[in-house]
Amino acid sequence: MGLCEILSRHAAQSGHEFDLAMHVKLMVFNRLCDPCSKLSLLEWAQGVHVPGLDRSKLEYHHLLRAMDRLLERKEAIEKEVALRMLTLFDGQPDLVFCDVTSTYFEGDRSVGEEDLTRFGSSRGHRPERRQIVLGLVLSR
Repeated sequence: MGLCEILSRHAAQSGHEFDLAMHVKLMVFNRLCDPCSKLSLLEWAQGVHVPGLDRSKLEYHHLLRAMDRLLERKEAIEKEVALRMLTLFDGQPDLVFCDVTSTYFEGDRSVGEEDLTRFGSSRGHRPERRQIVLGLVLSR
């Protein structure tokens, strides 16, 4: 849906010197996987893999500032996401369902350098297996 691109553009306009999109992405992942306070999220982030996350630049006040920026630019961001959805669904987004789940893999081989599977929280109660998170968006 291009949400990170949209957030990055809004962050650049505001002059923030931290990665707004990554902080928002991390808060969304946390809310989906293991909801906790923003302060607890700092500890939670130490045990998860998020591609592109530089844990040394993750700070509590940046999480709060990211939320402030989202509130300030809420309407503009929502409009941009809606326009993306229109093109994504051929202009017919009168009804949209979205869900996220995870599943695990049997076996121990990686498919390559860009392997999307990682060890992590398992909804299937198989933390010893590589996991992948799947998102599904359906329109009418």
